[in-house]
Amino acid sequence: MGGGDLGARENSNPDGSTLLTCELAGSLVSLGAALVDVAAIQTIFADFHDLEGLKVWAERVKRDGFRGMMTTLPEQVPVINAAFAPADANFWDVKEFVALFAANVSVGKFG
Repeated sequence: MGGGDLGARENSNPDGSTLLTCELAGSLVSLGAALVDVAAIQTIFADFHDLEGLKVWAERVKRDGFRGMMTTLPEQVPVINAAFAPADANFWDVKEFVALFAANVSVGKFG
């Protein structure tokens, strides 16, 4: 079932915010994907030339739990990749991890 099946002619309000029905559909996709342990992938961003709008949208859907987006245009790939790339704060430096382990060798040992 698509938006047209609901009689929807648009997916956004006059202020640019997403219609509640479309928000709900996106939430159900994200939640359903998490329930069955698969990655939720957002569909294309239709305003092909609006790379700033794509950036805002991609960052939003990532916050909503989507793990990536589809595109058909090569110029959109860097914008999408940047939005979905893990933040540096999400990674530990390997040297930091090794040093932390070496400084706490006895932690977690039994006996």
